[in-house]
Amino acid sequence: MNISKKSCILLVCALILILLGSILAGNYNAGSGATTVSRISFHGDHGTLSGLLYMPKDASASNPKPAIIVTHGYLNSAEMQDANAIELSRRGFVVLALDQYDHGHSDLDDSVYSDTSFFGVWLPFWQHSMNDAVQYMYDQAYVLKDAEGNGIIGIEGHSMGGFSTNVAVVMDEYQYAQSGVRKVYASLTEGADFSYSAFVGADVATADSMGGGRTMGKVAAQYDEFFFNDPTVTGGTVRHKDYVATDEAKLWLQQENPVANTWYETSDGGRRIIYQPPQTHPWNHFSKLTTGYAITFFQTAFADYSSMLTATDADNQIWQFKELFECVGLVGFVMLIIAIAGLLLDLPFFSKAKAAGPR
Repeated sequence: MNISKKSCILLVCALILILLGSILAGNYNAGSGATTVSRISFHGDHGTLSGLLYMPKDASASNPKPAIIVTHGYLNSAEMQDANAIELSRRGFVVLALDQYDHGHSDLDDSVYSDTSFFGVWLPFWQHSMNDAVQYMYDQAYVLKDAEGNGIIGIEGHSMGGFSTNVAVVMDEYQYAQSGVRKVYASLTEGADFSYSAFVGADVATADSMGGGRTMGKVAAQYDEFFFNDPTVTGGTVRHKDYVATDEAKLWLQQENPVANTWYETSDGGRRIIYQPPQTHPWNHFSKLTTGYAITFFQTAFADYSSMLTATDADNQIWQFKELFECVGLVGFVMLIIAIAGLLLDLPFFSKAKAAGPR
């Protein structure tokens, strides 16, 4: 039996790329050794939630840290929040990258689907996902609480995850009225206005009145294909947008003439900001600029706890290397398939499948 030297070389190269890509991608995913990343699952009030927990090496029950829950948009999974999870955790935050109900590794209880209409099926998973995750994280000993028992937890979501984040803030305020404890300290949404969260009561007026003095922000891309539309402007949704000029943004910022990328104090004692990067809706996931906004936002929001965190500049980002080496591993995987196919064709059983060259 003659084994092709070319296939053997390709096999070795493929295995090297897979091994190298996997090791280095894992290293950067863990913040170059700053964090430990693990898959966790837990029971929420509406099913089983799962996510990737990024735990700083010095976080523990005896040394609790501020925490941030980050989550994805519709038909995505926790891995879409890699950039935020990596960068925030290496700055000292405990980060949970959450799979929402019925996405990734998370499951929604069938009993929740009492209404089988489109909205009856579509609403429950994002309506409850972030709030249920907040309840879980608040109960963890490694998550910081203040002297009054309030949770030092930030929440962030993209697109549908942003709607879930909007709803979680309002739910937290309702729960505060009963318990006297706020579990959500700060919130940031990316690629999400109030158009869908309004279906479950979290419209802009409600969100504004129930801010509870929190630090809150929004990333509203100027070329977002879906949201941040001015109802007074015609011409579809695929166009340039200036969200801070809309009545919705003015109400939420409590300003007559707000400016993008500017902090404003609100009447409840909180602070709010709207970032407007020149990008599209999905590009929020893969943008150094938007990731920098998230870093800056949470560093500002948790400034009172800066001594527990790592003061790393927002431009110092390494998540791109994780993506790069995942690509290296993927190239190796494709090469592996080609190499194995070549080796199989060298076996006597498959050798007759080879076609002779052109005559």
